[in-house]
Amino acid sequence: MKTINQLFAFEPSDDPTLTDDQYVLRSNTDITIQVCEDGGYVVNKWMPTEKLMWNGPVTTRTEAFQLALTL
Repeated sequence: MKTINQLFAFEPSDDPTLTDDQYVLRSNTDITIQVCEDGGYVVNKWMPTEKLMWNGPVTTRTEAFQLALTL
């Protein structure tokens, strides 16, 4: 079984006043997990054909990783 670090790359924010830290799924960089300032998480999936971003808010990091792996 792969570890979180093997599955996701952590990308710290360049400017925390403008953007959040995020995890990027290594096998599909269109899927990210946004680490929100309030302690929550949002799973994002870019859909290029539709040219839109799907967002799924979750409450825990574990839920975020699980959801991201099922998209």
